Amino acid sequence: MRRIGVLMHVGQNDLDGKARLAGFVEGLKELGWVEGRNLRFDVRWGPDDPDRYARQAAELVAMAPDVLIAPTSVTLAALLQVTRRVPIVFVGVVNPVGAGFLSSRCSPAPTR
Repeated sequence: MRRIGVLMHVGQNDLDGKARLAGFVEGLKELGWVEGRNLRFDVRWGPDDPDRYARQAAELVAMAPDVLIAPTSVTLAALLQVTRRVPIVFVGVVNPVGAGFLSSRCSPAPTR
């Protein structure tokens, strides 16, 4: 079973956040990836609290996911502080090169 770790930037009761996550899960289902059958999601919810993000990022990485999902720059930064080995898919990051997350559009930024 594949494992996806998701570090959300909003609280668990945020309707938009829940809808976005549900859409992602549904899209994967259409591709044959079904939660409970061949896929497991580990989700950690915000809201905005940098200390909480750091703890949650560490929790997710400790679960040995196959991939991590970061919907914002803040959640991406928290995950990158914990791992450079697990692939991270990110969205909602306006300028990943300028922010220092990537050294170019093709390669990750060097570990600091």
